Amino acid sequence: MSRGEAEAIIQVQVEKLIKKYENIVAVRDLSLDIYTGEILVIVGPSGCGKSTLLSCIAGLEKPDNGNIIIDGEPVFSKERNLFKLPEERNIGMVFQNYALWPHKTVYDNIAYPLKIRNIKKDKVKSEVRRLLDIVRLYGKENRYPHELSGGEQQRVALARALVMNPKVLLLDEPLSSLDAKLREKMQYEIKGLQKDMGIAIIHVTHDQNEAMAMADRIAVMKDGELVQWGTPKEIYECPQTQFVANFVGKANIIDGVVERYGDKKKIVFAGGYIMREADIDGDIGSHVLLSVRPENISLSKDKGAVKGRVAGVNYRGNTMEYRILVDDIHLMVETSSNELYAKGDIVGCEFHKINIVK
Repeated sequence: MSRGEAEAIIQVQVEKLIKKYENIVAVRDLSLDIYTGEILVIVGPSGCGKSTLLSCIAGLEKPDNGNIIIDGEPVFSKERNLFKLPEERNIGMVFQNYALWPHKTVYDNIAYPLKIRNIKKDKVKSEVRRLLDIVRLYGKENRYPHELSGGEQQRVALARALVMNPKVLLLDEPLSSLDAKLREKMQYEIKGLQKDMGIAIIHVTHDQNEAMAMADRIAVMKDGELVQWGTPKEIYECPQTQFVANFVGKANIIDGVVERYGDKKKIVFAGGYIMREADIDGDIGSHVLLSVRPENISLSKDKGAVKGRVAGVNYRGNTMEYRILVDDIHLMVETSSNELYAKGDIVGCEFHKINIVK
């Protein structure tokens, strides 16, 4: 999906949304657009407001202020005193626990949204069969939820959410109860399904690896606010804050000092320069925070911007994880498993792809 294609249609608009619970502000003046045909993954720590935001979009919670527009139709507006119920919003939603009816078969679970809307029997049958084929459960329509694996139950929940042909699919941590291998498999299945159907998905998770694997864009929340959004590559390689750097992936946060470098500036850490740029913000002598990913530090026995001692070694299969003690700071470093250093070795550290963060 190119940016030009994504910008053709904004599927969901959230404008200056506020949601409070007594004196607690769960969502704080938040604005965000979700484009058709994309997966937007919202990440953040527990209590940051991501599930509350999803519930407001779904119509399960009534916001205190702002606007929500789905497929060009306002579904919430404080100014207009407008609040549409979930069934009026043309959305599908899958919860963490799937919420399947245990006494209903796979067929009846998927058919339920159609039956309560009095859709004709033949139409119900054809739509359920269509979804059974899409989620690869054809032949299991007469089974009950307890007779299915976790992945199959999740696919039933997806089929039920999709049977009404929603414009938007909302996912609230639906993979968290699956084991690691099945979770990874379902990530690819959902992404493939979404691309085939071309709908917008808003997916809430606390799992950063899941976000990186599934998202076209990631939105990072903290304390009810949207602190950064962009492609997984942008979020990972160019974090704007210390919080984003630490939350999405691993990061070394380094306190550097701005010094003069000819007519330019450089940032010094532990007696060696770590960054030289013409446009470094900050006065000479001021401190700045730098973010460096562990894989963007290289080690050497005979050279390096700064020297340190190997304080810890972990074998990770295809990579080695080192803890390097530089002065009184521990740096995380990841290298190829072919690069071997022993605890106590003195090594030089070179820094690459450095970001200044707030």
